[in-house]
Amino acid sequence: MIRVFHNTIIWYLQWLIEDQDCDDTQFHTLYALSLAKSAIEAFQTENTYQNSDIGRVDETVISDNRMNSIFESPLRERLQIFLSSSDLYDPEEVLYLIEGSELWLEKAILYSKLGQEGLVLQILALISTEENEDEVTENEENSGSASTSASTEESIELSPARARPQRVNRAQTRLMCSFLQAS
Repeated sequence: MIRVFHNTIIWYLQWLIEDQDCDDTQFHTLYALSLAKSAIEAFQTENTYQNSDIGRVDETVISDNRMNSIFESPLRERLQIFLSSSDLYDPEEVLYLIEGSELWLEKAILYSKLGQEGLVLQILALISTEENEDEVTENEENSGSASTSASTEESIELSPARARPQRVNRAQTRLMCSFLQAS
């Protein structure tokens, strides 16, 4: 019941902002916060289901959380697009909400809005490093090599609950880079 109410609020705010061209900063901030909260919940649910039942994943639940019927795109992508395109929300409020989460690309967008390009570059470098490490590991597993690569983990202090960033595809990284160039 609460989820339905939350989705209705998101849908209404989306309608106000996108269809009615509302430029009220409170509505933009509430919309960004609602999308971010839903994205965090979906990410946590996805990880919970992936880690339970010895690796079996309940595709129905995950797809329901990642693709909300009121949106035309997955929730995280929707959040990223809104954070990148709107200048009418309070980035500090949204950053405060997602600070302890795994939403690294969203954090990079928010830090960029706040003019902290150094942190943006650190996040993007960390994401890129993580992606490269995953590719090396996959290649080693596929080639049957028993050797392990020695890698150094970069760390940046962005939040007290420091965790490794989630895997971000190259298209998302290019989107962020193009956003930075436009700023």
